[in-house]
Amino acid sequence: MNYKEKIKKYFEDNEIKANTDDELKKIVILTDEHDKWSYFARRVNEKDNCINVKCTNDNQIEIVFDKKDESAYQQFYNALLKKYYLVSPKLKYFSLLIKPTHRCNLDCKYCYDKPYREKIKTDMSFTTLDRILKLLSEYTERVQLIWHGGEPTMVGIQWYIKAYEEVISKYPMLHIDSYIMSNGVNYNEKWFNIFKQYKISPGMSYNAMYQEKLRVSNQDHENLQINKKINQKLEDILKLSVKVGPKIGTIDVITKTNYKDQIQIYEYYKKIGISTSMNMVFHTAQTEKNDLELSPEEYEKEFIKYFKYWLYDKNGTYERSAAEMLSIVIGDMNGATCRNHDCRYHWIGVNPLGEIYPCDRYYPEKYKMNTVFDINSIDEAFNTEGYKTFVKEVQQRFDTTCKKCGYWFACHGGCSASAIESTGNAAGVEKNYCEFFRRAYNDVYDVLRNVDVIHDKNLNPYVRSVMINKGFYSIKDIYDVLKFLGKNIVLTYDKNNLLNCSEYKVFRGINFMSDVGTKYSFHVDVINSLEFKDIKINEQKRKEDLVKYLMEVAKDAYNDRVSEFCSNGSV
Repeated sequence: MNYKEKIKKYFEDNEIKANTDDELKKIVILTDEHDKWSYFARRVNEKDNCINVKCTNDNQIEIVFDKKDESAYQQFYNALLKKYYLVSPKLKYFSLLIKPTHRCNLDCKYCYDKPYREKIKTDMSFTTLDRILKLLSEYTERVQLIWHGGEPTMVGIQWYIKAYEEVISKYPMLHIDSYIMSNGVNYNEKWFNIFKQYKISPGMSYNAMYQEKLRVSNQDHENLQINKKINQKLEDILKLSVKVGPKIGTIDVITKTNYKDQIQIYEYYKKIGISTSMNMVFHTAQTEKNDLELSPEEYEKEFIKYFKYWLYDKNGTYERSAAEMLSIVIGDMNGATCRNHDCRYHWIGVNPLGEIYPCDRYYPEKYKMNTVFDINSIDEAFNTEGYKTFVKEVQQRFDTTCKKCGYWFACHGGCSASAIESTGNAAGVEKNYCEFFRRAYNDVYDVLRNVDVIHDKNLNPYVRSVMINKGFYSIKDIYDVLKFLGKNIVLTYDKNNLLNCSEYKVFRGINFMSDVGTKYSFHVDVINSLEFKDIKINEQKRKEDLVKYLMEVAKDAYNDRVSEFCSNGSV
């Protein structure tokens, strides 16, 4: 059966009313759903324009094949199988956190999910999951789906097999990037096979060197033998994931217990070949109860020691907390996590009962966005009083405390859920993180001022790759060019008043430019290695670009002596 015949049979099997000629040169779809078939046409034509869609009247869509070879009909048929004609989503990408259960087999001392365990004791039904997927398929083209908890593996392997085979498979029009965040206790080779089969990227929360102290069995807190066995099993699981795949990514929460050991923790994961994110602990009832919080001054002092070590680790690798701060300081917000983005209208979390909240963290009832059964679209969830309250309070935080601070362009107000945990509402501020961020931003900038990204062979290869691809210029680069141009200009630098000093304004003007098109790779000629080790750079072009951008930003950064920048400037 050729693709023309398959198309006709699909129309018949799925009761799509259409008039066609024998050669299938033109198809007239009998429908008034113009928006859905227009979306269908766009998806068909993503790779190669092969059809032309025209709305002939209120009840017809005329589809003409501009290309009449077999590949055009194959593209058309594949789009039918994806069922693009059933939806007309408004977004390209969206993030969804699903909690299939609040049950858990550990009792972590910093757990934020614990309040839910007493309130919600049932697991998610497949009817609820199906409703979530239906709403998402009509709202977005692509979704980042994160299975969370509780402990999401507690529902069992068969639950996920049924979820993917019988529920998710009903929505082929929705491109799903699947992730799971677990404590890892139930992980084994069977789970890894499931992850590979359904293309689920696994994550695991773990405390290297401190697992037995911070993440204990809920069967018996005092039974050290049980906790030692769990710790050994989790170490074995990490090594197994490296061996058989897919490789696990970990989150290691940094608390008062382990904050002085960040370098050793980083080395632990590097040694076994696992990437990690060393996250600063945020306030919860549990962290307060167990005395795990520490001052931002204490934490930042140890973080910057670690950051310097990581930056100049010539055999180093990616670690998210350091990589995120690096990206933010050099003007690449694509490297920032949701904590440093305005998450409004981009995320939702759904619990086992189908209740919708702004994300999967613990939220008071006043922020509830109804249930998946009480709304007909994701937009309706965003129009609930609960979400309107959330949006309004977040904006209050931005317009007051954040506006006075000055660092909003970099941190975007921090995590709203953490603000609620700390102060009771989203207009409040998680002061510990805010103070840490300001200090860390200034100190990381101070470290980066004299980086020689081209010639310093001791740089972490990941760092070097990021800086080169971003089009990063250090203050050293800027002064080298000024010296080359014969300009005896001294830019003022005040670490304690960073945002207002002329040196930083020049740095930010050059590294944060957003109107230069493909500037992020303007001086990169070749990237030959996925391991970031073999990058060739056109140094002359890099210097010429810096001269040009210096002239453009000088008037804003140093306007009383702009002529000194701009006169006789050539390479």
